[in-house]
Amino acid sequence: MIEVSVIIPHYDDLAGLDRCLAALMRQTMARDRYEIIVADNMSPCGETAVRDIVAGRALVVTAAERDAGPARNVAVAHSRPGGSRREWRRCGITTSSVGR
Repeated sequence: MIEVSVIIPHYDDLAGLDRCLAALMRQTMARDRYEIIVADNMSPCGETAVRDIVAGRALVVTAAERDAGPARNVAVAHSRPGGSRREWRRCGITTSSVGR
């Protein structure tokens, strides 16, 4: 059962997104207990580039309205029911507290 939804607002930082997702993949929490949703704000690099970087590690959704707030809202709307906690992540991080 999903306990945590990790929401990543994203805008045109593919290297940072890759680092963020790599850090999340190293969590001690079992992968089936959390979901990752990347809300892309219509990055100039294009949806295909974002999906290529995500490479199945997260669900990618598109937020047409720019800014982190609207992106988070779109991602939350796509999150699975049952998650009692949501984590907001910026893509430039190298560690996360999801499994701690």
